[in-house]
Amino acid sequence: MDIDKKHHLLLDCSYIRDIPSNTESLHIYAGRLLQGLRLSTIFDVTALVCKGMENYIDSLAGYCVDKIVVDIQDTVTHSIALDRLLALIPFEQELRARSIDVVVTPCHVLGRYFFPKRYRHYSVVHDLIYLQRRKENTSKWRYACVSLWRKILFRRVRFISISEETRRALLKCTKRDSAVLYNSIPFDFQQQEKPVESVCGRKYILDVNRFELYKNAETLIRALYELKDQIPHILYLKGYDSRYSDIEYLQRVVSKLKMDHRVVFDSSNRSEGEMRWLYTHADLFVTPSLKEGFGWTPIEAAVLKTPVLISNIDVLKEVTCGKIPTFDPYSVEDLAKKMLSTLETPPSMEERVALSAFYQEKYSLKKQIDGLTEIVLSHIM
Repeated sequence: MDIDKKHHLLLDCSYIRDIPSNTESLHIYAGRLLQGLRLSTIFDVTALVCKGMENYIDSLAGYCVDKIVVDIQDTVTHSIALDRLLALIPFEQELRARSIDVVVTPCHVLGRYFFPKRYRHYSVVHDLIYLQRRKENTSKWRYACVSLWRKILFRRVRFISISEETRRALLKCTKRDSAVLYNSIPFDFQQQEKPVESVCGRKYILDVNRFELYKNAETLIRALYELKDQIPHILYLKGYDSRYSDIEYLQRVVSKLKMDHRVVFDSSNRSEGEMRWLYTHADLFVTPSLKEGFGWTPIEAAVLKTPVLISNIDVLKEVTCGKIPTFDPYSVEDLAKKMLSTLETPPSMEERVALSAFYQEKYSLKKQIDGLTEIVLSHIM
């Protein structure tokens, strides 16, 4: 690759195979990359898109994207496994026609295609939770076979991690190092807020995350229970049911505590305007997660000048740059104490404005695309 020429980048969005009923963070991630790459002076961008997802990809990107449309059932050898092993792709003629020389897969776990060596292929690692679950739920010999298979598949791929913590976890698990490219969190501040009628006029504490147990909403629910007679707030849990057994468990916890009237589970598909309203009108935003690859939502809340508390896990302290108060996510008492303290003495508006400006600069879309460009160009000999 010549660093003085315009390069042709394929963003592999073929992992987006349906339109979710809720906002899906991995879809948003691809959309942000497409938005940023459109303005690049280094790359022309083409999206690899599943048949039927063409309009949805355009809606994520905000413009009509140049596309290669594929049916993911199409194979070269009539075996997906063999195609992957040999890096055989049924659309290579279209890659050559567009002079594609760089490929980026926005989610390494969901990547369907593995590209020949002549394409400089980068794959983004968001977290290793999926691999940890496979290890826990698979016999040792089977997991060893799967790990070997994965190692063979990824031998041509360069990894990009979304945080230093993810990079360290990847290195420990696979012995593969990676570049670090932080997410972008761009905001359209012209976006009109749309009130969520069910909480208009009510005081509430907000958490936005998946309804999975490792996201630790139970500790937040129990902390509110400890404070139920000291504060008037309800707890608004905005998420989606990726593991329905987990939300059922959380609902049982709420029922046993007789807190049904104080805890709202919202798995509806909220618009961007409604999400903006939920963030900006909360008295407090809390992220009690035990595991994250990055953790967008507390930064989004801080950008919108809402007071925030985060669990003291390493990755959240890393991406918030130590600028947001923390609590012990295993201690209901500690969380309740920090919540009450923040509600009674919130940070000043001057402090919130300064923090918002800091995160807007650090996690701008331009900075993410500049970082991706630097990673790709650094590998050019």
